[in-house]
Amino acid sequence: MKILIIVFTVALAVLGLVAAVSPGQKVVNPTRGPGQEIFKAVLAVPNGESLILKVDDTSSISPEDRANGESVLVQVAEEKVDSGEFAVCKIQHVGEDGWLRSETTVPLPNKTHAPCREPVIEGDQAWYKPLVRHEEKKAAKDCEEDQAKASRDYENNRTEALKLITQAVKSTEQGNSSCTAFYDALASASLVTSPSFIVVLSDGVDTCVSSTPKIPAPAAGVKVMLILLPSKYDQGKNASAFGAFNARKTLLQKIAPWLRVEPPSKDSISGIG
Repeated sequence: MKILIIVFTVALAVLGLVAAVSPGQKVVNPTRGPGQEIFKAVLAVPNGESLILKVDDTSSISPEDRANGESVLVQVAEEKVDSGEFAVCKIQHVGEDGWLRSETTVPLPNKTHAPCREPVIEGDQAWYKPLVRHEEKKAAKDCEEDQAKASRDYENNRTEALKLITQAVKSTEQGNSSCTAFYDALASASLVTSPSFIVVLSDGVDTCVSSTPKIPAPAAGVKVMLILLPSKYDQGKNASAFGAFNARKTLLQKIAPWLRVEPPSKDSISGIG
């Protein structure tokens, strides 16, 4: 009787260690929940959209208003970088040549997600539960380390991208232009064909031409927004900043009804899409 009890006990112990697995079959951890993943920090989104920033550098904008507008523009860029929608940011400075300009192109960081490595045990080893638990812990540790590295890579790439964008926005290489070809700059934005979000920082005053042409609407997938700064031409005794903004906005939306016009306020720009 004692022998039967011992045999039965040993059999139960063996059954507790043995997994019902055919030789050569691979076993993954059955206790890990679905959806565990890591992200890889990359510097471009295949076929992603472009973020285009156009900066009016000419003298009809005061240095104080320009500095405020640049700060708002950088905030827009930061929010768009964090959205993960854009592959690159292109910064263009507008002066007397608003049609074709050289530009600074900054690749933007993004996150691509991938599943964590599952613990894999060969079938001839799967019966040994301590080995299975060891491989599970190792896979979980590897996943945490990969996640931490991906986070560091992304933050480093993000910081560098925003630094380059800020430097490019604040560059005033066209500061001595004789005039501002604002309508040309707006027309060049409207003729972009690839999906883009375009933000123009300007007082909306064209000092190169006297005519006010109607500018065609942009292609589908292209959004154009103007952050409208105060102009020296609208300032003077008893001048109303609010009245000047509304008058300029009304004029511009007659020329380009599709144009979104916003004041240089971080609150009004925040979360804009």
